[in-house]
Amino acid sequence: MKHRFLSSLKASLTGIRGFSLYLFQSPLWLALPISLFKGRLTKTVKIALVIILITYGAILTKRYFQAYRHYFLKTGDVFLEKDDRPKALILIALGVYVLVTMVIRRPILFGLIASIFASLGYYLRYMATDSKWLSDLTPERVPTDHLNPTLRDMLNNAYSSIEILENNARYLRQYPSNDNLSAKLTLINKKARNIIAMIADNPAKIRQMRTFLVIYLNQLQDISERYIVQLDMENESEKRQNLEQLLDDTLSAFDDQQLILTQSRQAQLDIRMQVLRDQLNALKANERKEF
Repeated sequence: MKHRFLSSLKASLTGIRGFSLYLFQSPLWLALPISLFKGRLTKTVKIALVIILITYGAILTKRYFQAYRHYFLKTGDVFLEKDDRPKALILIALGVYVLVTMVIRRPILFGLIASIFASLGYYLRYMATDSKWLSDLTPERVPTDHLNPTLRDMLNNAYSSIEILENNARYLRQYPSNDNLSAKLTLINKKARNIIAMIADNPAKIRQMRTFLVIYLNQLQDISERYIVQLDMENESEKRQNLEQLLDDTLSAFDDQQLILTQSRQAQLDIRMQVLRDQLNALKANERKEF
């Protein structure tokens, strides 16, 4: 639950990253009217130049992370082709250089050092950890190396369907009218992963669950994708109700399957415990005979 909460929080906050760059320049906005009021026109222009450079860098940074979040919610991919952050880094570094050398009037060497530190800070804050920011939203797959190729492909294909369904759930979350659908799809994906985790070590169970792994998940993937394609078309409300009913039925079927697997595991555990008790009792009986 903690992992899901943190992942959801990260996804929500991604779109506002870069806002701190606006706060960074807030003293300059105070200095600008003061300088203008004192009649220091040249200094006012220099302060305005710094504000423009840093503000544009902040805009590019924030724009990137907003697009980044939208792209992730739509596709589940954490990599975005268009990236203006290198431009923003240059603008921030240049703004700091102008601030130090022209506004504060420090030596050029100080300006270069300050701009290098600003570039490094920007890189570490907004670029170095980018690929890890949302990567934990997709749970890892259960290892399948111990299975034969047929069963391994069956589980891997099932995982592929689940991941597509997770992407579809994220995409639907953008539309308030589909919040309920998104929540149900997310719950189905969680149950599907739990079921796979319960059977992954048992080839016989995997074969028994072939219908679940091959048919149910694949059909849900196709149906949810068709629904997304037809969003904003006629009869959307009716289609949404039909899909919700299908998801409710699927949830019930998954609950039943989990219950069966849990009971089966409990039965196996009871048998093993009984065998262990018998062994212990036999061992105690032998010890009594020896004494």
